[in-house]
Amino acid sequence: MVMPVPQDDEDARLAALWALQVLDTPPEMTFDQLTRLAARACGTPIAAIALIDSDRIWFKSAVGLGDLREIPREGSLCAASLADDDITEVEDVWDDPRFARNPLVTGAPGMRFYAGAPLRLRSGHRVGSLCAIGTHPQRLTEDQRDSLRDIAQVATRFLESRQMTVDAVADLARAKMEAEMADRAKSEFLAHMSHELRTPLNAVIGFADMLRLEIHGPLPARYRDSVDTIATSGRHLLDLINDLLDLARIEAGAIELQADWIDLSAIAHATVRMLEPLADGRGVGLRIDGRYGPRARADRRAIQQVMINIVGNAIKFGPENGEVVIEFRDGDPVEIRVRDDGPGMTPAQIERAMQPYGRSQVEPSQTAPAVGGTGLGLPIARRLVELHGGRLTIESTPGAGTTVAFTLPKTRVLTSAA
Repeated sequence: MVMPVPQDDEDARLAALWALQVLDTPPEMTFDQLTRLAARACGTPIAAIALIDSDRIWFKSAVGLGDLREIPREGSLCAASLADDDITEVEDVWDDPRFARNPLVTGAPGMRFYAGAPLRLRSGHRVGSLCAIGTHPQRLTEDQRDSLRDIAQVATRFLESRQMTVDAVADLARAKMEAEMADRAKSEFLAHMSHELRTPLNAVIGFADMLRLEIHGPLPARYRDSVDTIATSGRHLLDLINDLLDLARIEAGAIELQADWIDLSAIAHATVRMLEPLADGRGVGLRIDGRYGPRARADRRAIQQVMINIVGNAIKFGPENGEVVIEFRDGDPVEIRVRDDGPGMTPAQIERAMQPYGRSQVEPSQTAPAVGGTGLGLPIARRLVELHGGRLTIESTPGAGTTVAFTLPKTRVLTSAA
């Protein structure tokens, strides 16, 4: 007589089974290989990995049963095997009235022999069995019983490892969703801060310029220096905020790049026009080597920012009355080089310059006095170039000038910073 399983133990067993997240899943090659191996080892035409649910026996894998995937739990030999920690073997099921109504006995395939090794989890719960089924009475040899036990243990470990994989995938999906939510929140925050910080600063700069230009009437001489200081400080603070927000947006994957065919020579000329006041203030000459530049498929606004950052750095950190030259090298990828005749940098200084906030640590020299900055221009440029599939490098030797070069593939599909 089969002893009934206490309800508390049965509830815990079912919970362990359901936690595997394997019921009603599609066939998997690993389990199919194990059932075929069990059938060969036991010399039976049928084998199955049977999981015992609350009211059914569900086959994760079966050989010799056609499309049959489940049978009622009542009257099944697999359910009877729950009470046994070792192999349950019935040499001829026709001699056992408990299984007379089993559909595998009364119908196809006409089961006569059954041997089932329990699928026992590390928690101790038995969630099913590895069954070998024959259509004639038979008896397993001791070697066959050992093989059935071994294959059942392997099947059990695969079930548990499968659960770990499913849990890991679920954790990754959950982490991805949380990261995406965090990115959206960060993007929304950056958009809000862009407006909240830039708007009042632009107002301060605008009113300072109005006072300086005496739009509302003459400005007393004693206030002129103060107004100039307000305007200069406001612009410096706005530049700093813009750089910080740009870097944060890149790191948050909040920059959408739009691919278009761009003329790098046109971008270089636009950069020169924009930076001429800064260059004139330091007596620096700006020159574009060559009338025509190559074309590449890239984001126009992003590459314009890269060019402004690199050329602006060359003007600020190069010597007064020096020269900054922009030159192109066609090919795939194309290369843009910005060369100055400044004091140059040591390898340690180059490494610092490529890190956020590092450029401001480069020591000033007699020819390149200290210039205020965030140290973000080159890191932002490098990140934008890398988003295009390119590379930004610095070539410099103390006393021999500096060349900042970046490459761009001629064609590339752009999506976003993520």
